[in-house]
Amino acid sequence: MAATETRATAAKQPKQVRRWHIYHDPRDLLRYAQRAVLGAAAEALSRHGRFDLAISGGTLLRWLWRQFSDRQAGDGRWHIWFADEYCLPEGHPGRNDTVVRDLWLGNSRVPEGNVHRIPYAAAPEDAAGRYMDRLADLGPFDLVLLNMGADGHAAGLFPGHGLAEFQDAPDVLAVHAPDPPHGRITLSARRLSETRQLVLLVSGEDHRQAIGQWRSGRVDLPVSCLVPKRGIDVFADEGAIPGF
Repeated sequence: MAATETRATAAKQPKQVRRWHIYHDPRDLLRYAQRAVLGAAAEALSRHGRFDLAISGGTLLRWLWRQFSDRQAGDGRWHIWFADEYCLPEGHPGRNDTVVRDLWLGNSRVPEGNVHRIPYAAAPEDAAGRYMDRLADLGPFDLVLLNMGADGHAAGLFPGHGLAEFQDAPDVLAVHAPDPPHGRITLSARRLSETRQLVLLVSGEDHRQAIGQWRSGRVDLPVSCLVPKRGIDVFADEGAIPGF
């Protein structure tokens, strides 16, 4: 099932376009999401010879990394960026970059120099500033790939922060997450929206409340602040969609 919704997120925000791709089985969700990523890569490589992919963490993405490893996805034209990261020492098993290295990139043809990790610093603000410098010369991402949390969070953007902070922030933020480890570095909603395509993965009945609030127009959810010009492709299973 596929459907498109358009809704204004706030008075000064552009309208948010959402395209829903709903599957009975999470395995189908992952299969079609994989096709979407590989299609975005092919389009980017044809257009300008490189593919800039920004990724987050989450259970669904772990399964996707395993599929990418099986397919030997990626090559020297792929560049991997991180939408968010825990403020943990490099190589720590809890870091998103460690997980994706172990499940996919360590067994891929993507060169180490093309993996643009968020650096570690004892103070998250220092790490955020250093990553902002690395992003300074990069234009829009070709694809941002996120896993939505059950509370409506995306990357390291959580409910409870001011909407203006999501909309008007610099490219990279240091945030205090509600769950440990609390120190987190994240791209802002504005920078995440600077992309040619944004794919959001959602699975499970525990997401129903947040999905219902999002679809009914609640604007203070982090996912409501993602407004890429070409809209958002939401890949969800039936369990996550209220009233399906």
